[in-house]
Amino acid sequence: MHKILVNVMREEIRMAVIDEEGQLVDFVLERTDESHMANHMYKGTVKNVLNGMQAAFVDIGGSQNAYLNLQQGKEQKILPRLSVGQQILVQVVKEEMLGKGARVTADVSLAGRYMVLLPYSEGMHISKKITDETMRSKLQELATPYVQEGCGFIIRTAAAKASADEIGRDMEYLWRTWQHVLKRFKVAKSGTDLYSDADFWFRLVRDYAHRNVEEIIVDSDMGESRLLDLLGHGPTSQQIKVTRHRDSTPIFKANHIEPQLEDLISRDINLPSGGSIRI
Repeated sequence: MHKILVNVMREEIRMAVIDEEGQLVDFVLERTDESHMANHMYKGTVKNVLNGMQAAFVDIGGSQNAYLNLQQGKEQKILPRLSVGQQILVQVVKEEMLGKGARVTADVSLAGRYMVLLPYSEGMHISKKITDETMRSKLQELATPYVQEGCGFIIRTAAAKASADEIGRDMEYLWRTWQHVLKRFKVAKSGTDLYSDADFWFRLVRDYAHRNVEEIIVDSDMGESRLLDLLGHGPTSQQIKVTRHRDSTPIFKANHIEPQLEDLISRDINLPSGGSIRI
């Protein structure tokens, strides 16, 4: 079983996932003072269409125009004809960096706790780890009304441990969110951020709380309260313990995380044979 350690500071949040022996198996850092664009949806304006490259540049309000690859089949279906000045709905798949604009897609998606809504896909894609045929049939039944509207779903493994009511609420929430995005798109100005991904705590529970985790230890009252609220419903509340770290020794130091992080960025890698590799 794994544990999750969360270190909350004014300028950033650090999360470490450790195994039974205290070895670091995953690490996430989120700086709270930076403006993240990944997974955000924007109303953009096409500034240039490069037919030879099957690409376009879209103004989404950033410092650089975003790059839209039109070679993918789904993009061609959603945007069959693209012209300069056209306003389109896109989602950021890669942040701006090194003087280059963000990379965007018209094939947008909305991630929930148990599934991903695919507005421009059809049908259901259920995790292969959900093997119970009764459960798979129930998922198909719950999704049918939305699929008939022309959308699709990717059902996460986490859905296997959720109740029908929880899955139904997640579907309804994502569908209503998508309808809200469409309504905002019609009236918003170009460059408007129409949708932002969930906050750090929701993503922690959504993406990590079902990965064989038995306890989450956090050194923040706010973080503890948010986690208890998110885990207070459904089967996860009985499986994952939330603990407030109150020791005077910082949480990462107390759990020997700092030396492991230093090893990750070290140029010298010690080998079991006694030798080493310098990067």
